[in-house]
Amino acid sequence: MRDRPPPGRREFQPGRRPPGQPPRPPAATLPQDYLRAGYFDSDGNLRPELVGAVAQTVAQTIRSDRIGGREPMAYGQLRGFWSFTQAIRNRLGLEGSFAEVKADIQQLSAKAAYAVSREVAPPVFKDFIDRNVALALESPDAFRKGFIRHFEAVICFFRYSEFRQRAAQAAARR
Repeated sequence: MRDRPPPGRREFQPGRRPPGQPPRPPAATLPQDYLRAGYFDSDGNLRPELVGAVAQTVAQTIRSDRIGGREPMAYGQLRGFWSFTQAIRNRLGLEGSFAEVKADIQQLSAKAAYAVSREVAPPVFKDFIDRNVALALESPDAFRKGFIRHFEAVICFFRYSEFRQRAAQAAARR
């Protein structure tokens, strides 16, 4: 009697090899001019596209980049970064000294690097955090009125893209 392959494995005829791993899609990247003009327009107002079209593009880019070629970043991971950012904002409001929270803002980059190394966030997320941290460190307004509002919009669009994907999957099953 012939030995059977373990469950879930196919037996291949001699001379035939199982197919290799599918090629990984190219890594997602943020738009080339992302945040080049900063958070604010010439009058000091937040650029509307940073809470609109740009935020939506960034959210879709982060969501589309697969971690290790497998799954997208979990919403809970993104919310963890948001919670840390909110804690910094609250600390800034209580202490009032921007110099005292600059190290905490900079720590976001280290946390993003750690998340990428643990494979719970895609590399494009670290790029997003790094670019925003560089701008957020310029002033309290850049942090509060620029980064916080832009990040909030990215989170909202990220969640919305999850919702749309689930709705599309449910419709496909019908």
